[in-house]
Amino acid sequence: MIQGATMIGRLGAVLMVVASLTFAACTTSPAEPNPLSAIRAVLTAAGFANSSQTFPEQPGRIACVIQGGGPYPGIRVPGTCQTSVAWNRGLFLVTLTEYWDASAFRGGDTDPSNGQLSYSWRYKVNGTGNVTFVDSSGNFPPGEVS
Repeated sequence: MIQGATMIGRLGAVLMVVASLTFAACTTSPAEPNPLSAIRAVLTAAGFANSSQTFPEQPGRIACVIQGGGPYPGIRVPGTCQTSVAWNRGLFLVTLTEYWDASAFRGGDTDPSNGQLSYSWRYKVNGTGNVTFVDSSGNFPPGEVS
């Protein structure tokens, strides 16, 4: 009789494990895809992939030289370039941001004369790699100098 009770106990334990695993499998969300291909797609589509303007090819910040407009060869502003990415509802939102010191460049009277300034571009990337420009915002960027 004890053997029968032990077997029923083991069977019950196995069924509980199977039920727990089934529940976990049904309630677990799919893993977030790797964002690196989305970042590469944005850098290529936005024209930053093969230029002196260097954004990181993965989430993070790096020192960079921001190429500005103006008479040849244009202005060059030391700064920091950042790439960030978020996954939401089947889309990546990739943000490219330039940071620079206001003492190195500021866009007239509208920007402060000291502190850190920045400008960002946001792009959506769908599951097939199509890139859509969303918006841009921030201080007057060096690249807009004519």
